[in-house]
Amino acid sequence: MGGFGSQRYSRLHRVRRFRGVTLRLMSGGFPHTHSSGTDGSHATAVERFLRRLLTATSVSSATQAAVDTTRECLDTDLSWCGTISGDNLTMAAHCGLRTTEMMAIWRLKVGQGVGGRVARDGRPLISRDYRRDPRRVPVMKSLIDAEGITSTLVVPLLNGSEVLGVLYAAERESREWTAAEQDLMDTLGRDTGVALARIRQHHVSETHAERAESAHRMLDAAKTMAVAVATSDDIGACLGTLAHHLGCHLQLLDSSGRVLRTAPPTTDALPGHMLWERSLNDIGLGILRAHGNRELTAVERTIADLAAELIILQVM
Repeated sequence: MGGFGSQRYSRLHRVRRFRGVTLRLMSGGFPHTHSSGTDGSHATAVERFLRRLLTATSVSSATQAAVDTTRECLDTDLSWCGTISGDNLTMAAHCGLRTTEMMAIWRLKVGQGVGGRVARDGRPLISRDYRRDPRRVPVMKSLIDAEGITSTLVVPLLNGSEVLGVLYAAERESREWTAAEQDLMDTLGRDTGVALARIRQHHVSETHAERAESAHRMLDAAKTMAVAVATSDDIGACLGTLAHHLGCHLQLLDSSGRVLRTAPPTTDALPGHMLWERSLNDIGLGILRAHGNRELTAVERTIADLAAELIILQVM
């Protein structure tokens, strides 16, 4: 009994020393750590967390920083984080879980269970007797019981008013969550939410850049092939240009399957496997095929289809 009391005092004393710590991940700038009466180890933990958020490039790396810091700073048995995807919360990161089932299967509808309510309402919730909590979802009951979870503190991952997920601190014994612990968890949730929003925006920007690059590449290929068709009566010019843009070998066959042309020119068997083909029977030819060692992207398939149309126009 004395050991349990000492352990609890250590936890509460450790958290109270976090009371003066303010964490903020400032969008577009560096985070600030303002401490009042915190020791060196606590300041190091806070700085490490913020640095991990700043350098995080994926949801998993940002949420892992949150659960690791939660477990370290609150001295909890376990912590996990769920992010919102559509109408569901799915496991994004965890620390201290004992069962592989919890890691693989945990999932909540937004609005259901303790975590689902936090995701819906954007407000923290506490459960001091998780095993008997009527808010629990029955399908998750066996997973939670297998982990031996008794007490939980769940906070939203917020970016302004938008909820991007939830962060759990959990114990396998009875625990009264203090105001200092709740404040710290709130702050971890806000900082992580801001980081997740930044990562999401970065991915959106990357996607837009990739689409712009794809459009530019397709336009460049179209111009080059159009020039090849316009300046030569030989369909080999268009085939050569297409082979260059796709980075693979092309083969033009007649209706009986006899090879008429290859690009680049070769008499050897074409490397790799067939990646794409297009029938040219309407103009008296057979099939145009692309061979290589990698699959064509959607843009490359569009370029190949465009080249086939140009060849049809050229022959006609």
